[in-house]
Amino acid sequence: MVDTATLLRVVEHAKRGGAKVVLVGDPDQLQPIGPGGPLRAVAARVGDAAASLTVITRQREAWARDAVLAIRRGEGTKALAAYAVRGRLDVAADRAAAVRSLVGSWKGEGVGNPKDNLIIASHNADVDRPNRLAQAARRAAGELGGVRPSVGKRHLYLGTPHVTLDNGDRLYAGDRVVVTRTTGPGVIVPKKPVARFLTPEKPTTGINNGDLGTVLKIDPVRKTLTVRFDDRAKPVTISTRFHRGLTLGYAVTTHRAQGVTTENALVLLGGPMQDRETTFVQASRARGATRFFTDRLEAGPKLENLCKQVEKSRAKDLAHDIIDQVRPPVLAQQIHA
Repeated sequence: MVDTATLLRVVEHAKRGGAKVVLVGDPDQLQPIGPGGPLRAVAARVGDAAASLTVITRQREAWARDAVLAIRRGEGTKALAAYAVRGRLDVAADRAAAVRSLVGSWKGEGVGNPKDNLIIASHNADVDRPNRLAQAARRAAGELGGVRPSVGKRHLYLGTPHVTLDNGDRLYAGDRVVVTRTTGPGVIVPKKPVARFLTPEKPTTGINNGDLGTVLKIDPVRKTLTVRFDDRAKPVTISTRFHRGLTLGYAVTTHRAQGVTTENALVLLGGPMQDRETTFVQASRARGATRFFTDRLEAGPKLENLCKQVEKSRAKDLAHDIIDQVRPPVLAQQIHA
């Protein structure tokens, strides 16, 4: 997802330091936010000198691997048909009904095992409602922090211990969370301070935007939560007074899901950001089952609107690529020179 200006700075720093830059990524997945698509352009120019992976190993079922590759090639209609005939594509009457259907399907395994049942949607507006519904289902099932008042060494907790996020959502022990901002220091609370009011709190390290984890413990008085992140073994204790970049993590945006591997994925399709690259990422996150949910308005008659969306590519080009397409070859060479 690196844009042209950022890659230029990286290369310039590496050149001054005598280092080598190795680019690793997939230009057919989510595109850079900034201008240009340098990874695609570099790969095209070096041709066979670039190493590439051609065999999918994440999806266990052969038909699912074929469907993922079909999306990548721009054959979204063929891919959606493969999901539909297997009951993996659900079209509801409207958007609200689609969300309810998605969460209803998620409850079967997600209430007891949310880590392996990830909900994915294109943008933030579409993840808020599934997150809250999923949390409510787990709270009703007694999966979040218990329901009995507890007495600590110094404090009485009335009700289930929790911390409140900036958006008003509450986090309980057992909740899934995702980091939404790398900056701003989180805080590790020392395990055995000599004098708690004199012991400085230490900034956390290695907590990055998109990290997913499970809340192990809540301290509502000190406003801290202890989280075990999926990609590391040692839990981290974070102070929400300083690190505000947290939200519920049952449902995440496609951008945060890129790079994630889960057992099952439930995907809410549609919206202005739906395109080939987005659908390719959404369809390729799960080892097991991927299920798609949408509504009649987004789908259109006989899925026509949805098929157009998942086949439309928004791959970015370099300015040099555009020049080569519209200018005579000789003039293009002069411009490059």
